[in-house]
Amino acid sequence: MKITHSRKVVAAAAILAALACAASADDKSKSKNPVLSSKEAVEQRRAAFNLVGKSFKPIGGILKGEVDYNSVDVVELANRLVFLNGFLHGTFPEDSNVGEPQSKAKAEIWKDKEDFKKRLKEFRANTENLLAVAERDKAPSSAFKEAAQKVAQDCKGCHDNYKLK
Repeated sequence: MKITHSRKVVAAAAILAALACAASADDKSKSKNPVLSSKEAVEQRRAAFNLVGKSFKPIGGILKGEVDYNSVDVVELANRLVFLNGFLHGTFPEDSNVGEPQSKAKAEIWKDKEDFKKRLKEFRANTENLLAVAERDKAPSSAFKEAAQKVAQDCKGCHDNYKLK
């Protein structure tokens, strides 16, 4: 039987998924998140924050009246924001306080770790709320605008306090 390209892709994905399940089942005591080197942590958080910015930009445009709500898939963008939050966990270990040019993270992150963790937690909750509102309302409702504004405020608050200009 000849396997088509799409069947090969599906088969490869199934094998990778099975291997991932086997590897995770192999040692339940390991953390769900890998321990990253300082370089990997910086690279991962920079990539995640870059994608967060790109994903939120159209939503910010809606808030400013520059983008038509119906011209973008707000639910998909909100889904991305929630998904990207998962990549931020564990990306601020002590040894990743490396400064510029590798990182734009201010040293204040490590000086006031509890406030920073609280802000990341609020950011996650607010992106999850934005997703729920976008899925429910399917329009630029006042609830959508309020939810999107909270995410924007989360971003601004962290940039003001914890990101070098």
